[in-house]
Amino acid sequence: MSKTLVTAHAAAPNAKRRGPRRSSGRPAADGAAVGRDAIVTYACELLRKLPPSRITRSEVARLAGVDPSLARYYFRDGHSMLLAVAEHLTEQFSDRVERYLAASDRTPEAMLRARIISLMALQVEFPYFHQLIAQEVMESEDTTARRLMQKLTDNGMRAYQAINSDGVKAGTMRAVDGQQLFLAIVGMCEAFVTGMPMLRFARGEAVDIKSESLLYQEFICDLVLRGLLKR
Repeated sequence: MSKTLVTAHAAAPNAKRRGPRRSSGRPAADGAAVGRDAIVTYACELLRKLPPSRITRSEVARLAGVDPSLARYYFRDGHSMLLAVAEHLTEQFSDRVERYLAASDRTPEAMLRARIISLMALQVEFPYFHQLIAQEVMESEDTTARRLMQKLTDNGMRAYQAINSDGVKAGTMRAVDGQQLFLAIVGMCEAFVTGMPMLRFARGEAVDIKSESLLYQEFICDLVLRGLLKR
């Protein structure tokens, strides 16, 4: 038997055991039922209890029960994954506003309440949302981040200005700067989360976040709406 045939016979068993090579692309096996949207959803779950700096693709994959390569397949890095989370939560906020308005009389006052209540719900459900926006959106030059920043600021400010303008036309509100109104409401809603340790310390007792947030959002609504009353 020639040397060539001996080599071929020796290599054949190993080649058979290896089987066909899988082409590059989406990881198979345990990740088959988990898509991009599911990865984002699991990342959102982590944002309920962890700051964005501690949310990695590996941690999300572990929570989802899939191989980390699946998260790497959908997102080139942690930043792109967190941007997707920010986009998803921003859409949730918009959906909340629309659901609230659908059950209201759509007056300027109702529209303002809808945005305040929806923003408070987002802040309470995801306490690290403000950090997510500050670290992953505001400080990024990524095209997706710039587009989302415009949606959060320019569009948001225009919405508040339009609400105020409608209130002025209806004779129920005084004219104010819509950009300043936007900043004031965002700041007050964020302060509920960032100021909670101070509230706990001041009261010297446990604070029920859900019930306290409902009281606080009504306080903000009353404060803002009274402040906008036509004088």
